[in-house]
Amino acid sequence: MGLQGTHLTARYEIRIDNEESVPYKDSIAESANENAFTLIELTIVLTVIGLIVGGIMVGSSLIRSAELQSVISDADRFVRAAKLFRDKYKYLPGDFPNAESMWGADTGCGAAAGSGDTDQGPNERKRRTCNGNGDGYIGGYNQAAFPTAGSIGDLAPWNREPQRGWQHLSNAGFIEGSFSGVVKKFYVPGLSVPSSRLSDAGGFNLFYAFPISNANTSPDGVAWDSLFPGTYGHVVEFGIAKNVRVGSPFDGPILTAAEAASIDSKIDDGSPARGQVLTYTPASANSPSCVTTSDPATAAYATTVEGPSCALIFVTGL
Repeated sequence: MGLQGTHLTARYEIRIDNEESVPYKDSIAESANENAFTLIELTIVLTVIGLIVGGIMVGSSLIRSAELQSVISDADRFVRAAKLFRDKYKYLPGDFPNAESMWGADTGCGAAAGSGDTDQGPNERKRRTCNGNGDGYIGGYNQAAFPTAGSIGDLAPWNREPQRGWQHLSNAGFIEGSFSGVVKKFYVPGLSVPSSRLSDAGGFNLFYAFPISNANTSPDGVAWDSLFPGTYGHVVEFGIAKNVRVGSPFDGPILTAAEAASIDSKIDDGSPARGQVLTYTPASANSPSCVTTSDPATAAYATTVEGPSCALIFVTGL
C-alpha cells in the first residue's frame, strides 16, 4: 500500500506540474503580452487626442488673431476710402451736397428737425440717398457734443450725415456692400453701417466729434465724462451696437481689455487715454470696466478683467 500510495502521489505531483503549472505560466506570459499591447495602443490614442486638442487651440487662437487684425484693417480701410472720396468729390462722404443729383433722392431728404424716423426713407439697401450740407464735417453740426455728433432720428437732417456717409462711400465704389442710409429705431450692423467680423452685433461708425474738455475748460470743447479730454475730430467708433437711434451707438464692449491693449500697442502708444486709439472712461454707462481710472495720466487697460469690456475710438485725422 505504501508503494502504491507513493506512486500515486508522484503521479499526482507530475500531473499537477505538467498539466496545471505549465499552462498557468503560459497564461501569465500571454496576459503580459496583451497588457503591453494595450498600453501601446493607449499611448497612441492619448497622443492623437493631444494633437487634436492642441490643433484646435492653436486654430482658435489663429482665428481670433485674424479677427483682431481685421479691426485694424477695417478701420484703416474706411479712413482711406473717406480720403479717396474727398479727393474725388471735394467733400467727405455724408457731407457731400451733390449726392442726390448723382444717385437719386431718397424719401425724406430735407425733412425738418424733429420729423422723426418716419421721414428718413425705408430702412433697406438702396442707392437713393440725401445730400449733406457741405460744411466740412460728417455730422457735428452746431458743435453738437460727442457722441451726439453721430445722432440721427429726431435731430436735424444734417446730423444724419454719418449714416448717409456709408451709403455715399458704397455708391461711389470705395467700400463693399450696400447700405440703407437711415436708422429705424436702432442701428443694424451690415444694413445701416458696416458690420464687424468679431460679432454680428458689432460695427463701425464714422463721424465728427468736437474736442472734449473737462467742465468745458476749452472754449470750443464740450464736457463728456465718459471720454478722456482731447481733440478728436473725425473718428471711427468700433464696438457693439446699442439699441438706440441717438447718441453714441457703438460704445458697447466687444473686446477684452487685453485685446484692446494689443490693438492699441500695435498701431499707437498703448495708452487708452492718449494718441490715435482711445477708449471710454469708467464713467461710461456701457464700457465702464475697460480701463483702470479716469485720470488720463495714469489710465491703463484693465487687462485682468475677463470677458468683453472695451470699445475703441480711432482718431482719423480727416
